[in-house]
Amino acid sequence: YNAKLFSPCQQLLEVACHSCQSWARLEQQRAASLRPRLKLLAEVLLKLGQFKECLRMFSNSLVVMLNHEAESVQQVDKLTEGGRFWVGVKIEWLRSESDNTDVHTVSVISLLGEDTVHGMDPPDPGLLVRLGRLETGWYRMAHMPGCDLTQSWVNAAGTLLKHSNTNMD
Repeated sequence: YNAKLFSPCQQLLEVACHSCQSWARLEQQRAASLRPRLKLLAEVLLKLGQFKECLRMFSNSLVVMLNHEAESVQQVDKLTEGGRFWVGVKIEWLRSESDNTDVHTVSVISLLGEDTVHGMDPPDPGLLVRLGRLETGWYRMAHMPGCDLTQSWVNAAGTLLKHSNTNMD
């Protein structure tokens, strides 16, 4: 990923995401095709060190997956892989900007609560809670020497509690 070429690449990926979203409005079964494009854009943003924007695109790709792909073992595998990607981005962000407090305040729910990307509809509250629960679980696996994501875990759990109305959370 060459930073000099990123601007045209970003524009190309954004146009691809917009076209997928427009196509999905015409043919609902095509909505799942947006997920790989959002994930690719997230990976490009990660390579360029734009961590928050990377996590925003990735969280939106998770929304597309949960809304438009059938529940199966494959989806469980994708969510597990997604957790590893999410935590990996947070660890890399923390290593590159150890004094940045945004690392710990950014959560799936906070990103999805901000403006939507590429004309996507805001996710329903039940999906936000489900993703918040998943994120809280992801941090349980994240024990790396030199990187403490405990504050991210606590903040994600706190954000989940604000959005959830069940006693389980």
